[in-house]
Amino acid sequence: MAFVALVSMTSCKKDQSLVKNENIKDPVSLKNGMLVFRDTLVFREYYSKSLIPNGLKNDKLAENFVSYKEIFDKAQEEFSNVSNQSQLELFLAKNSDNIIFNNKDMSLQSKYCNPIFMKFINSEGRFMIGNQLQIMTKSKYIIIDNPTEDKINIALSNNSSGVHQDISIRSKIQASNNKSVQQSVTGVVPTGMINEVTYYNEDGKRRLFVQTWNEYNPAYGKYHLYVSMFQQKKGTFGGWSNNQTDHYFNGLIATGVAYYGIPVIDATQYASPVLSYSWQNVTGPVSYELPIAIGSTEPKGRYEYLRTLDLTGHFFSGGVPNTPTYQLSYY
Repeated sequence: MAFVALVSMTSCKKDQSLVKNENIKDPVSLKNGMLVFRDTLVFREYYSKSLIPNGLKNDKLAENFVSYKEIFDKAQEEFSNVSNQSQLELFLAKNSDNIIFNNKDMSLQSKYCNPIFMKFINSEGRFMIGNQLQIMTKSKYIIIDNPTEDKINIALSNNSSGVHQDISIRSKIQASNNKSVQQSVTGVVPTGMINEVTYYNEDGKRRLFVQTWNEYNPAYGKYHLYVSMFQQKKGTFGGWSNNQTDHYFNGLIATGVAYYGIPVIDATQYASPVLSYSWQNVTGPVSYELPIAIGSTEPKGRYEYLRTLDLTGHFFSGGVPNTPTYQLSYY
């Protein structure tokens, strides 16, 4: 499987590291407007909490830190009050740097990634683990050792996957469309958000999004499989904004073949248990990590690439209760 292309890099002596590792003493701190987790173990602790409903609600990650999730949620709230074209224009002028506006159906989209990590990134999609800068974009995941502005500019301008010196780039393998059955033309299941299905209630004023994510997880340096869901309501001006409600899924199971090890050493069958879960009175996306067992040596749910995927389950919410079975297959 050929996914590696080298990234050439030069370094300017005057371009100092953005955060010096020897200054990282607190478990979590704020430097240059982004979170700095002291090490991977600390980040794993907070990542684990983020998977639990309200798990981070009472944790002040760092004084004065504003996460991208807070920015996006505030924009959603403001958008829900837009009632005419003039207000819409003012809203977009104020928020255009922080959201993607879908003019086709009058809705807002995140600039970045899986909703889980929106709690950790700043408005530029960045945070740090030790002396490694993590940058999330729509199309790639970037890791930079001892980051400098030169390294960041090189990484952001490069469109290839690969590792060279201090820069690692994982370009997302794009899904071709949103059909429920797709051929893995690249030889592996795409990465990032690989599928999205929308269910509407009877009067068309509520809709439920169900997403499947095959996303890189910096807590373990592997890929993980997630499902996310959120409900939206239609406003008086026709725009869609996130709505507070209960979310449920049941009968969820994922099976297939995965590659594991670095470098890839084997392919193995995997399967999740049959899963059910619920969230009460939540606004915006909720996510669940599927505990699929990969290989004999890998912890549950962590892999290099998925070769095939079959996913099925029933997702519904308080405002959209009558939904068909969700099915997704990659082969």
